[in-house]
Amino acid sequence: LSWTENGEVKTGTASVTILRGSTSAVTLTRTASSTSASPGETVTISYTVVNSGAVALKKISLTDSELAGKTPIFKDITLAPGESYKFDYLFEMDYETITSAPVVTYTPEGQSTPQTFSAIASLQIGMVNTKLSVEVQQGQSSAEGVTFTVLLTNTGNQKLRRISVKDELGNSV
Repeated sequence: LSWTENGEVKTGTASVTILRGSTSAVTLTRTASSTSASPGETVTISYTVVNSGAVALKKISLTDSELAGKTPIFKDITLAPGESYKFDYLFEMDYETITSAPVVTYTPEGQSTPQTFSAIASLQIGMVNTKLSVEVQQGQSSAEGVTFTVLLTNTGNQKLRRISVKDELGNSV
């Protein structure tokens, strides 16, 4: 420190002690390797939990009910202030679109009551179902030939483009 006293510049040292508060805070981020997948395809969901508070957090667990039901994706993690934990969860896409809405439960050091954090935007992972049904109806035979009617129906949940129909010889019809 330096200061002026009676016109004279003086210097000295001082020590300061900063005490941490007892607040707890959690930050959660989540990413997905894809936001759309076909049934049976694996999507990697990455969760990162950060202890952004001033006290240690114990018994940290994360659930994401549409992905893993009531079973925690991870549990019993402890983080000191400023520490983070990352976990990759492999989710196999089923036959419906799902919504990821994770909930973090934790107990701050010095407390016995668990707290929850769920203030993260939900993320939809859409099920891709490309399915085309084909029905061929044969008309009456005549001297000119036989008329066939081909009925194509998109029974999936994706728009289909550039559909081509060929006969048994490979000719476009």
